[in-house]
Amino acid sequence: MFILLQGVGNTLKRHYETYLLEYELADDDVDGECCLLCHSSAAGDWVNCGICGEWLHFGCDRSQGLGAFKDYAKTDGLDYICPHCRL
Repeated sequence: MFILLQGVGNTLKRHYETYLLEYELADDDVDGECCLLCHSSAAGDWVNCGICGEWLHFGCDRSQGLGAFKDYAKTDGLDYICPHCRL
């Protein structure tokens, strides 16, 4: 049996798209989810900022010393902080 392992960020993003997106699209008071940096909702490796709660593509953050996506995707992985909150 082949099991495809995917990051926690991708799992959370799929949960959002499956259960919450329809609600957000129906209610004007809720903004659609898009990448904080590129403003796209395209698929990819998503991370959630531990301070502001914004979502972004891990690859859009070009900051030095971030490490790899897998470091943040583990259940007990590193907490991601977006470039805006790092200032």
